[in-house]
Amino acid sequence: MIVSQRPSEISDTIFSQCNNFVVMRLTNPADQNYVNRLLPDAIGSVTDSLPSLEAREAILIGDAVNMPSVIRVDKVSPKPHSDDVKVLHEWRKDWHDVAFGKLVRRMQKIS
Repeated sequence: MIVSQRPSEISDTIFSQCNNFVVMRLTNPADQNYVNRLLPDAIGSVTDSLPSLEAREAILIGDAVNMPSVIRVDKVSPKPHSDDVKVLHEWRKDWHDVAFGKLVRRMQKIS
């Protein structure tokens, strides 16, 4: 099994040994093009949806399925402690007491 958020950085030799792909949302054009090159031309239209897949959606392609499919991955239980930051909630919080002057002086000593 190979897992990567940047498939374009994985060797072609490694990918050539894979028979099945579970591809989740890819917004980087280089990664999208790389995945498109790995797959048969007949299923190119399936991979057009890569940038618009929702959370937990994936395209399943390969010998394990009769035809390429968009699937929804079940939530894991127990849930890992790696959720996305709730930006709006954090943005509204009061500033923490941070000694910026002390941090700046430390950084100036380093550089």
